Amino acid sequence: MTQESYLLSAVADYMSILKENRTLLKILLFKAQGSSLENFKIEFTDKATVQVKTWFANNKLRHPDMNIEVSDFMIHLHTVWMFTMFEEIIMHRVTGDAMVRVVEEYIKFEINGWKHILNIE
Repeated sequence: MTQESYLLSAVADYMSILKENRTLLKILLFKAQGSSLENFKIEFTDKATVQVKTWFANNKLRHPDMNIEVSDFMIHLHTVWMFTMFEEIIMHRVTGDAMVRVVEEYIKFEINGWKHILNIE
């Protein structure tokens, strides 16, 4: 998958999540206190951190020059940042082309930031 096709795929996935589940996301992210999903973001972030570390280790085997010396907290922050983006889009009622632009810019920043950190060309 090329960087451009990955970008298009990721934007489509994020847009689908945001458009098709906006009301549920609003409940999950802002009104889950006292429910079984109260700690969803924390639990998701912890699991995602472990999964990303595993992905790094597996890819290091195929790409020995890849830098996987990344702190757990840095990985954690990037997952939290995704939730923050969702929350801000919902709170500020960002829709349509503006939402596509925000999501696209976020993903471009993530791709290029990780490429730099991981020493991927």
